[in-house]
Amino acid sequence: MNDSTVTLHMQPLIESIPGDCPTCGFEALRWLRVYRLAETGVTMLGERLYCGRCKAEEKR
Repeated sequence: MNDSTVTLHMQPLIESIPGDCPTCGFEALRWLRVYRLAETGVTMLGERLYCGRCKAEEKR
């Protein structure tokens, strides 16, 4: 079996969202989403919600 998918570009996107961090109470929540552009199209590899102040991460 031959995997002919070639990754052309990986792009992280960071978006601020309203709300307070449940750990530190500071309003610094961010969504991190990672996309892969390949010959076969665009695929979302994953997303994480994290606090920019305390770096507490939650997998979503």
